[in-house]
Amino acid sequence: MVDTLMRAGSELQTMLLAQALAEAGESVSIGVLARWERELDPRVASLAEQGVTVDLLTNSRGPLGWGAALYRLRLRLKRNPPDIVYAVMSRSGLLASVASVGLSVPVVQARRELVSARRGGRIRALVRNCSLRCSAGLIANCKAVLRQVESSEPVDRLPRTVIFNSIPPEFFDAVPPEDIV
Repeated sequence: MVDTLMRAGSELQTMLLAQALAEAGESVSIGVLARWERELDPRVASLAEQGVTVDLLTNSRGPLGWGAALYRLRLRLKRNPPDIVYAVMSRSGLLASVASVGLSVPVVQARRELVSARRGGRIRALVRNCSLRCSAGLIANCKAVLRQVESSEPVDRLPRTVIFNSIPPEFFDAVPPEDIV
């Protein structure tokens, strides 16, 4: 998912990633929140030729547009749940997170932090601060797990890192005990 398609930046990287995944035989779909520039139509057409679905989720940025995008995305996630939703930029990440509530669809969010992104209303600041608090809680939990593992396992002090994994266990293949190192 991406806010819009452009000739450069994260948006172009999203298109290149989708193209590479499609060439590797993966099923890929891009949900776009705003119309893309006309000059990109040939690139979007070439993505379609490779089997990448490019969907415009809304035509407007107002509350009705966001509501329509949320509704369309939620329907798509219910009807054909993907393995993962990769959301680029904060608006598409927020929309994907809300649309996936109650569904077993993991959302991975990437965003760039621009100085202009810090200028915004109270709601934007509230959402950003809430997500930062949640991230801080996850990091604190990982550190607590690491301390507990280090104190309970009689193993030499090797460098260890505990990484929070928000993807549900059912998305992973079972590993037999003899394969565990």
